Amino acid sequence: MPEKKCAAAALLVIFCGWCRGAGEFTVFTGSDVTFVANVSDRASEISWQKQDIKIIDLEQGKEPDFYPHYNIQDRVSASLEAKTFTLRNVVPADSGSYKAVLLINGKLQDEFFNLLVLERRPHLALIPGVLVPIIIWLAALFTSWKKPEPGSDNQGPKTKAGSRNSVENGDETKNPKNRNVEGGQNPADDEATDM
Repeated sequence: MPEKKCAAAALLVIFCGWCRGAGEFTVFTGSDVTFVANVSDRASEISWQKQDIKIIDLEQGKEPDFYPHYNIQDRVSASLEAKTFTLRNVVPADSGSYKAVLLINGKLQDEFFNLLVLERRPHLALIPGVLVPIIIWLAALFTSWKKPEPGSDNQGPKTKAGSRNSVENGDETKNPKNRNVEGGQNPADDEATDM
């Protein structure tokens, strides 16, 4: 049962963009990212920063105070109680070091986060590097499996010795068409005379 909880937590991190304290975090453009300050005590103030430049200050009993430097107010939500900072619809310019400076019991405590935002690439970008060699290999494989033409030398599978039937190897007993039967006749000869 613990394995299922771990797997569920991993999926939450991958798909929902959730990072808990001191995290290295990589997401694709357009994702939402939530940083959570990993402290157990209640904070009376939190300042969320990027590259040591303030984005938002949260203080008990006051409205959030946004700073204009990054101009991302319309994509940010933050909670003092949950100690979270969410950035929606991220772009590569959002990549960088983030920090939560928390005031807990009159003391400052820092939590650090690193965000890397990657551009989404179409799945077709894999074609030159992966699919083309596979397609070439398959084409070569299928062209080597030609159907034998009537009257050609390629009339069937070869045996271990490399010949097409046991008569050519001098072993007449393994091929039922070449076995002698009572009366000294070969059944293959009967078929030829019936036609």
